Amino acid sequence: GYFELDTQTFANWGIDMLKVDGCYANVSLMYQYYPQVGMYLNKTGRQIVYSCSWPAYIPGRGEANPPVDNTTMQEFATNCNLWRNWIDVQDSWASVSQTIMYWKRPYSNYSLIPFFECCWPW
Repeated sequence: GYFELDTQTFANWGIDMLKVDGCYANVSLMYQYYPQVGMYLNKTGRQIVYSCSWPAYIPGRGEANPPVDNTTMQEFATNCNLWRNWIDVQDSWASVSQTIMYWKRPYSNYSLIPFFECCWPW
């Protein structure tokens, strides 16, 4: 409802980064809402890094085949500058190792870096 107003308010405040969490949100609507927030952030004219928690809530984390709610890794990269992609890391090697083991794979088929370059003024 208030994405346009909120993002413009954040831009007026001069923020540099916005993290949108997904706690208690309707997961089935995230594929619509997260891109909308990104669109409104871009419309503000201020370069704001957009961090999404969206992938952490999607089964398969953007790699399910077929994609859940049309959500793919490329969709995250198109709409977010960075994103949360796994469970909370705890203060143990087992927790860190679990995250590494889940994500150890080649990412050559994802063109993610160019999407991040949009946000930096240099």
